[in-house]
Amino acid sequence: DEVSSYVGLRTVSCVKDQVLLNGEPIYLRLVLDQGFYPDGIWTAPSKEALLRDIRLATSLGFNGARLHQKVFEPWYFYYADILGFLVVSEYPDWPGERTRRWTLPDGYKRLVLREWRQVVDHLH
Repeated sequence: DEVSSYVGLRTVSCVKDQVLLNGEPIYLRLVLDQGFYPDGIWTAPSKEALLRDIRLATSLGFNGARLHQKVFEPWYFYYADILGFLVVSEYPDWPGERTRRWTLPDGYKRLVLREWRQVVDHLH
């Protein structure tokens, strides 16, 4: 058996009001991607649909996406990486059908910790 893969290491930093990618200034032009598909609701119908979303965003002048309120498919991250498309992912914020943005109960904190460990395991 043989397996092949790749790895990419990047640095992201901020100096004053400038974002740097690998030490070089970059202006973030991000589209909000909610990952909604009419035929799959929150699941892409195919990996080609994910690639199409990224290509469409870049054709409109965006260089990345804010991935909103869901855990995106691993193929999305793969295509974004090979196409140089930046991503910022958000944690889905559904704390018991109420927004608790300022005071979070300990039970919710434990839930988030448990879920994020599952997300990291799923994506890596």
